Amino acid sequence: MSGTLSVGGKQVFTHSDMTDKVAVGSGFPPNMIVKMYFTEDTEISTSSFAIDQWHTLLTITTDVPLSTSSNFILTASMHAGVADWGVKYRFYNSTTNQPISINTNTNIGSKINVGFVHTGDVDTDANHLRNVTGMGRQIGNNGSAQTFVVQGYSGRTEFWLNRAGTLNDDDITGNLAVSTFTVMEISG
Repeated sequence: MSGTLSVGGKQVFTHSDMTDKVAVGSGFPPNMIVKMYFTEDTEISTSSFAIDQWHTLLTITTDVPLSTSSNFILTASMHAGVADWGVKYRFYNSTTNQPISINTNTNIGSKINVGFVHTGDVDTDANHLRNVTGMGRQIGNNGSAQTFVVQGYSGRTEFWLNRAGTLNDDDITGNLAVSTFTVMEISG
């Protein structure tokens, strides 16, 4: 049965018999999670990612946002092995071809504040698995479905996802991690 749920005279949800779907109404409160999207990579890399280029590691495509004032919060937990130092990560919007920043200052040029935090010591031991967590925010959108990605880059050596730089048959360098990516649409 088609219908509308209103609170305080504002339309919060509507239901259509034609599509049998519930939609968020124009009276939906601001700063609330509208939708959440999640993906993960449970496989260990059998081949490495080459040096000196950004590589797409995880991807999420959203539905058409509630409105162009909807914001997006992005979080990721990434795990990689590298033979020398660490991997840089960033969130990237493939729809707009722009990196995502948690910094609201748009005059920062090419130095995008990615918002990833390394959770271990950085060294040159290829037996170690490097773990990072990250958060980003996109303010507004262009009114179409958005494709967000987590990208990785190493300027020193190749890297592997979800495994150490060396792969031995033991509990330390085997399949130890699952990299995850979450995108939340936040009402504007």
